[in-house]
Amino acid sequence: MLARHRNNYWRITNYNDWQHGRIISLTQERRIKLVESLGHSQLADRHRRFDCGYLTYDNCKLIELNGFLQERGIAQNPSPNRKRAIRKLHAADDNATFRLLDLPTELQIQVCEHYCMSFGDAPLYAPRQPPLAFVSHQMRQMVLPIFYSQCAFQLNVSWPRTGCRLNYELEEFFCGMKPADLAAPKEINICMSSENDSRDDPSDLTMLIIPVEIQLAQNGTSYKLDVNGDMHYEPYVGIQLKEDPGTFKKRSRMVQGMIEDKLRRVLDHIIRRQEGRAKLCFYDILHLARAFGSAWKGKI
Repeated sequence: MLARHRNNYWRITNYNDWQHGRIISLTQERRIKLVESLGHSQLADRHRRFDCGYLTYDNCKLIELNGFLQERGIAQNPSPNRKRAIRKLHAADDNATFRLLDLPTELQIQVCEHYCMSFGDAPLYAPRQPPLAFVSHQMRQMVLPIFYSQCAFQLNVSWPRTGCRLNYELEEFFCGMKPADLAAPKEINICMSSENDSRDDPSDLTMLIIPVEIQLAQNGTSYKLDVNGDMHYEPYVGIQLKEDPGTFKKRSRMVQGMIEDKLRRVLDHIIRRQEGRAKLCFYDILHLARAFGSAWKGKI
């Protein structure tokens, strides 16, 4: 889990490691209409191309495929069937190159947005910067603001019995960010580690409770706060399983309300202040973590 959310979030899924039945189900889910029976590695390659944003040629008619071949100068004569046409187009896609910085600035930005959009399937935990940021100084200046503004970032706070605080890796991550980059994020998820968490993998969501989602509006005038009230609170607020469901729900709502109240005080200050309005700074991150943890003190 840690490698996925910190180091490898930008990598294309390796479908060769998937079970064949799972790939078949994904093929149906993505509505890829295969023109021929494919082996496991070929199916995996189809989904790799799908993830990369290539056109799904299997869903195209022969006249369309021949049109692509002619427009791209791949073949002078029309292909007699879809199988051959698709193979030629795949080969051309694999060998195609272009200079990103030769594109107009507007298109460069769109490419970077599409690139970073693919990272948004789960909150990122103290992530390393994406590889595109290391291509050149110019690309770095373009991609990092988009990366930080489009992705959701996960805050893990420690069990409050010993003093609630951010995980060391998270403190190091946010301290190392430039003020302009730290001001960019618009979505933060806050989680608390279980009291018995071994901390071997602090990004493992299975060891966390009460996920909170915070979204700051782009114009800086409002925010959205969502505290998941459907999580299991029994081990953390003294609720026993033998208690009736009504009591469980009542106490769950109580904890949810306390967390919302504490966090809203911090968020209201962030969007109302005159300087740096709705732009996060390192102390905002610390205040959110402490506010989240303070709602638990005396209740566990």
